[in-house]
Amino acid sequence: MKNLLTRSLSSLFIVAFIMGGLFFNSLSNYFLFLSILVLGLNEFYSFVKTANYKPNIIIGVFIAASIYTISYFVALKVWSFHAFIWIIPLFSILLIIELYRKKEQPIVNLAVSVLGILYLALPLSLIHFMVIHSDATSGSLDITTQLLNKQAMYFNAFVIIGYFMIQWTSDTGAYLAGVTMGKHRLFERISPKKSWEGAIGGFVAALGVAFLVHTIFPQLKLENWIVISIIINVFGVYGDLLESLFKRSVSVKDSGNIIPGHGGILDRFDSTLLGLPIVFFYLQII
Repeated sequence: MKNLLTRSLSSLFIVAFIMGGLFFNSLSNYFLFLSILVLGLNEFYSFVKTANYKPNIIIGVFIAASIYTISYFVALKVWSFHAFIWIIPLFSILLIIELYRKKEQPIVNLAVSVLGILYLALPLSLIHFMVIHSDATSGSLDITTQLLNKQAMYFNAFVIIGYFMIQWTSDTGAYLAGVTMGKHRLFERISPKKSWEGAIGGFVAALGVAFLVHTIFPQLKLENWIVISIIINVFGVYGDLLESLFKRSVSVKDSGNIIPGHGGILDRFDSTLLGLPIVFFYLQII
């Protein structure tokens, strides 16, 4: 009961933190997910170090934050897509620095450094392209373009807000169904506690809230929100299992302890990191 209370209070704080960043403008959205990126990547590098790997934490975080920042200004059309060429020398620097670090297993060190960047920076960078639009009907005039006196861009985070509403409902449904009815293991080799009953509970809960999300955000059709809820559930489960695989491979239980009752940033956002890119892909199709 105490753990459930702690978990619930932490969840309320997370909801307030996320929604606070999403409801204002692209600048608050930028700093919201930048903090998640930096904290999450630091967690990733910290727990892989327990297996005696030596990722380049400083350069890795710098490259990830740079990719994320470049994506922000490209989405705002302040910079063109050509700005992404700056990623090339950044990765070259990462390779060159490894020559001077004199660490064992340099190939593995480089591999985990790059994996962390790809695992967090790429999914979170896509958010900019999902909340910033050139159409005035898409939201309010964005403060950053006003400050920079550039082409008017508009901010509307309805897709991401709807995404998290579905994701959080799915997680809650899966947790409650798993605790009360979970008997059949979903993927015991990777995550002994996850059950089919929990997965089904999360799936049903997410489908239910998709109807509510559609009434709040009718910019997308109901069938689109239903498809998004299915994507969130399927790829969210795999995202959760993937992070469990990472932790199990280095004998770590939680990615961190920054969120009471949940563990670390990655423990809270692991489902999002795999599900979000697929939702982005689906939105480009429709």
